[in-house]
Amino acid sequence: MKGTTLDRFNRDASPTELTLVDPVVVEVLADAAWSGQSFRHSLRFRRVRPELDPADVEVPSNVAVDAPDW
Repeated sequence: MKGTTLDRFNRDASPTELTLVDPVVVEVLADAAWSGQSFRHSLRFRRVRPELDPADVEVPSNVAVDAPDW
C-alpha cells in the first residue's frame, strides 16, 4: 500500500508494510467535513469497544467500504 493511502499529506509514495490483525471496533471523534470519500480532518481515537462485533456495526450509506477478505 502506498504511504499516501494512510497519510494524504505524505509525499512519499513508497510502499508501506502493514501487519494484519483481528478486527476490532473502535470509537472515534470526527466532524462532518468530507473531501470525496475521506474525512477532511483527522479522526481522533476515543476508545476500544470490545463488546461490539465488527459485523454488527452499521456503515453510513455515504461511505463506500469494501468488505475485508479475512
